[in-house]
Amino acid sequence: MNKKLVVTLLVLLFVFSLGIRLYFVFQTPHFNLGDSYFTERQVTSILETGLPNYIDVLSFSGKTQAFVPLFYYILALFNTVMPFWWVGKLIPNILASSIVFFSFILAKRITRSDVAALLTAFLSAFIPIFFIQTLNNISPYSIVIPLMLYQLYCFMEKKFTMFGILAVLLPLIHFSAVVLPISLVVFVVISRIERFKVKKPYAEMIIFSLVLSLWLLLVFYKQAFAFHSFEIVFKNMPFSVIGQHFAEVNLAEAIYLTGIIPFIYGMISLYKFLFRKRFFEGFLMISLVITPALLLWLTFIEVTQGILFLGVFVTILFSSHYNSIKAFVKKSKFSHIKYYQHYFVVSSIIAFVLTSVLPSFFLAGALVDTSLNENEFQAMTWIEENTPPDSVILAQLEEGNAIASIAKRKNVIDSNFLLVRNINLRHREFEKMLNSPYKTETISLMNKYQVNYVYISKRKIVNVFEDKFQGTCFDEVFTNNDVDIFEVKCEIRT
Repeated sequence: MNKKLVVTLLVLLFVFSLGIRLYFVFQTPHFNLGDSYFTERQVTSILETGLPNYIDVLSFSGKTQAFVPLFYYILALFNTVMPFWWVGKLIPNILASSIVFFSFILAKRITRSDVAALLTAFLSAFIPIFFIQTLNNISPYSIVIPLMLYQLYCFMEKKFTMFGILAVLLPLIHFSAVVLPISLVVFVVISRIERFKVKKPYAEMIIFSLVLSLWLLLVFYKQAFAFHSFEIVFKNMPFSVIGQHFAEVNLAEAIYLTGIIPFIYGMISLYKFLFRKRFFEGFLMISLVITPALLLWLTFIEVTQGILFLGVFVTILFSSHYNSIKAFVKKSKFSHIKYYQHYFVVSSIIAFVLTSVLPSFFLAGALVDTSLNENEFQAMTWIEENTPPDSVILAQLEEGNAIASIAKRKNVIDSNFLLVRNINLRHREFEKMLNSPYKTETISLMNKYQVNYVYISKRKIVNVFEDKFQGTCFDEVFTNNDVDIFEVKCEIRT
């Protein structure tokens, strides 16, 4: 294809992807309750003090945090020239849409085909799991995934200087970047088994990236490693929460979130690379798919995280099967039809739209509906304006970071479990404060955690016992269509 046409199509694809993303994110004035509000607090802290908020007086009513900071510094840089709302809505989606460029150059490196690379770029923009994980959630994945693909391209092209720079930067953006060095080690193992020689420069860069990634993670998470030991794999999650994040993989759901066509053709390519074709890129792509699958099986990574990496790598793997499909069609009776190649490309795009793009849209619509709404924001703003600064707010686990960020008050629990003592006891008692039918037990636990106000929204992830907060011990101080806020009036004396 003409180079100028390829570039034009690629830019149009980027603009189209970004436009679709912005269409969804601007349907709500707020963010998803994932990591967005934790991110907002870190960016604010960096702008005010120059450092992230490692000593957090609001999370769990006061605790130490453990995380890598570079993503928050990147957003803080943009926050110096535009409000955080615009940063959160625009920057992650621009970064996530850039996956079309990196998936294109990687697919082109593997297939040497512009058409195959463009189709792969189109697919990568609408991998359902990647689309929703980076849509209205200010997530490090929006930059980690595209840069991991570029790092892989640099590895293939022997651009070891840039590969080394990315090997330093990516673990500082998000700990999941260690998946790529581990995949490269698996690549060496598979190559040895298949008696395929890995040249010395590649082996050196693999060792360098793995050792560096593990060392950087150890530096930033050393306190958490010492505190939790092996349990750090599960992020110190309560037993009742672990099942939601590390459950067995539902194959049908995994295929749906990955994209049906990329998954099927990716598996076919995987089979061919294992048993028929033997070449550098093939073994490398096998390793990239096997590694997250193996980590999922061993429950070393969360289900969502594992499917995310599988979806991205299987989509790149699909590109290698394009030429095989094209050759098959050329030998079939369809080749006698005029412009059959054009029909083939168009039919492929239609199939991709039906199996990847539309599921992404359906999931995005559901994500927007579950984002923080205006009534919830109004309630949290009321807390900031009408309660003492040292108040402790009892809310659902998923709402904890928003309470700390918007209401600027201490929470009882949120989703950052690292470095919390007796997390299972705390989580059980948190649930009892909401669903226990016994007011004496409820008040006793609220006194223990010094709870001053209870924030009850319609989300009710933990079921609230009916009429629990009616009576003399609780005074309703705020209500709207989605939220009720109660002040705790009683105290049990011992």
